[in-house]
Amino acid sequence: MVVCEAIAAALPETRREHRRRQPEATLLHQIVSEHLEPFFARAAELADGRGLPRFVERELRAYLKCGIHKHGFVRVHCDACGKDALVAFSCKGRGFCPSCGGRRMASTAAHLVDRVLPRVPFRQWVLSLPIRLRYRVAFDRELCRRVRNIFVRAVLGFLRRRGLEVGVNLPEVGSVTAVQRFGSALNLNVHFHTLAFDGVFRRDLNGGEFRFVALQRPDENELRSMVARIRSRILSLLRRRGSGVADAEDVAVAEPMDSPSLGACAAASLVHRVSFGPSSGHPIVRRRRHEHAGPLISPKEGCVTAAATHFVFDPMTFLARLAALVPPSHAHLVVYHGVLASAASVRRHVVPCVQGADPTDDEAARAPGSTPPTRSRNYTWAELMKRVFLIDVLRCPCGGSRRLLAVITTPDVILAILRCLDLASSALARGPPIPPSRSTGPGVDPVPEPDALQVRLVLE
Repeated sequence: MVVCEAIAAALPETRREHRRRQPEATLLHQIVSEHLEPFFARAAELADGRGLPRFVERELRAYLKCGIHKHGFVRVHCDACGKDALVAFSCKGRGFCPSCGGRRMASTAAHLVDRVLPRVPFRQWVLSLPIRLRYRVAFDRELCRRVRNIFVRAVLGFLRRRGLEVGVNLPEVGSVTAVQRFGSALNLNVHFHTLAFDGVFRRDLNGGEFRFVALQRPDENELRSMVARIRSRILSLLRRRGSGVADAEDVAVAEPMDSPSLGACAAASLVHRVSFGPSSGHPIVRRRRHEHAGPLISPKEGCVTAAATHFVFDPMTFLARLAALVPPSHAHLVVYHGVLASAASVRRHVVPCVQGADPTDDEAARAPGSTPPTRSRNYTWAELMKRVFLIDVLRCPCGGSRRLLAVITTPDVILAILRCLDLASSALARGPPIPPSRSTGPGVDPVPEPDALQVRLVLE
């Protein structure tokens, strides 16, 4: 935070003011808006007219409205100078929208720091799955949940045993797990990142308080034993579900979803050299960096030297990868275990107090017949912008404070306000319409030629 404040103080005051982002000017928005309908047509063709699941179509279409004034906005007003400002609605997507993903990330990080994670050391544990198993857990929520629980229970069980070995009776452990669905090449790669206490909590018999006991880092033999245990339990789970596998690499790629088109998207996203549509056979270009282009990092330091610098996709394959990244509806992406779980009886003794909350609220909430206090975990967008980027979006350039004036959703009113503020031309701008011959008609290929437009994903 000190570093952020120093950087912000060095910036000119004008650069610290909030300015509307322009998603319609980005390459991502242009590609999605131009090729979305041909992509849906191709998906419907693969699925006998059914197309992609509704949650995927809903997220792709909602992205095109994110941050665009013509789809609605909030109007704020400064009483000092009398000027208004418009803040466009967001799509609240969970798949690939950069703005909404950034907000969700900042909100989750603020919630964890302020209200969940105690001030103790943590260790990150990561579980990566075989490619074929990634395909199955990507859209099977129950299987994903059970595989995740096997991993987390193995980690927490290891910490409990280590706590008992050092003389801690009834050791308490906890973790928070984030389900990540994509890899660095925009590929479907379901894996789990778990932050677990690097130790255990024990209750002080004298004062009744919980104290943290740090543990030594696991050695290589302990890690190998844990990996073997996790692998064995996952294989047993797959056998009970009827997969009949003998090895994790031989997991049958059974169709885990109702839509064959979504299965094609997942397949195109899992295997780098599989394309979605007629462009199959045109491999994605992987350019490799020369060895002298950057410093090599020893494997002993915990890193592997990056080899790929960028990937080249045709638009249909690019949209297929985006579609595969959208998580199913109601699928949890952040899960808490142990004493960090919301129903844990000792959670209030471990997690930090909510900032600004009355410390007597917990006592009042435990009184018979009392109502627990309401504690919202949501942060406003203005709070997150101020916290992460040190930009106060409710501060007017004149120095005054802005206040909420109205929420505008009626199309006629939206157009009238945009014209009054001379924003109609930019807000209503759109890409060229897709010719009917590109999307309809027998024997017409709705997919553009691979060489017509390519998407380059640069790995920084």
